[in-house]
Amino acid sequence: MKMTFSANVEVFDKNKYLTALREAIRAVFIKGGQKFLLAAVPRIPIWTGMARGALRNLEDLVGKVSAVGDTFRIRGTRGGGSRNPAYRKGYYYYPPGGPRIERSPQAGRLFATPPDQVFNLKGATLASGRLAFYFRYEVDIKYVDILDPVKWQAFKAGAEALEAYVKLNLKLPNTKAFFTRKRVT
Repeated sequence: MKMTFSANVEVFDKNKYLTALREAIRAVFIKGGQKFLLAAVPRIPIWTGMARGALRNLEDLVGKVSAVGDTFRIRGTRGGGSRNPAYRKGYYYYPPGGPRIERSPQAGRLFATPPDQVFNLKGATLASGRLAFYFRYEVDIKYVDILDPVKWQAFKAGAEALEAYVKLNLKLPNTKAFFTRKRVT
């Protein structure tokens, strides 16, 4: 005598869920990055444009941003040119241990986090019990380090805007959508 049992079992597809989770978080952080720029850029004065130019790497990642009236764009002139209208020749930045660099919006990019290193999802697993995702943007220009915390507070305003946006808009994927029914015999 032979007996056979069969049952329908619901199986959670962890890999598809992690992919959807990463994409949901990434999408919110991209939009949050735009909010960061919209809050930070107007606080940084245009003189040579180097400090604002350092935010171009982030703009490359999250997309072009501008406020109503185009009053604080990061990129060049209103006509799309590559030069900042307030840019002045003959001003130099002397980075520690390096040669002098003409202060320009393009030079600012050299001292900022590259776009491919702003967001990190690598190594994020549910097996470890935590999913890590971060937004990290740094500008290594000494006068920004001095002026921003005490005068401009651009990075503080940007971080607050990003955090507020993420808290209000992060919606995790519904786990029910990642269960599949399998027949086990």
